[in-house]
Amino acid sequence: MTREINEFDLPLMAMGKEASRAFSEQMNPTEEQMEAGKAPKCPKCGSGSVARIIWGDPVYYDGLIRDIDEGRVHIGGCCITGNAPDWHCNDCEEEF
Repeated sequence: MTREINEFDLPLMAMGKEASRAFSEQMNPTEEQMEAGKAPKCPKCGSGSVARIIWGDPVYYDGLIRDIDEGRVHIGGCCITGNAPDWHCNDCEEEF
């Protein structure tokens, strides 16, 4: 899957190669996740109320703010390591 670069991708261009790749991978769900249309259940409490974690310093546009408010996205922090968790449970706060 390829996509065009837009103004929201500019911070990625300032990142190092490893951080940029890790950020790009976390923003693009796997085929299985896209087909299922939802996040996995929490392994700790079994809740289905799970949000994708976004790492880095995102651009807070209207769609992202709405996703945060509605519990679909959780801001993880500014450091992108490549081995950080992808999901956040909105009920028990587990990150996996």
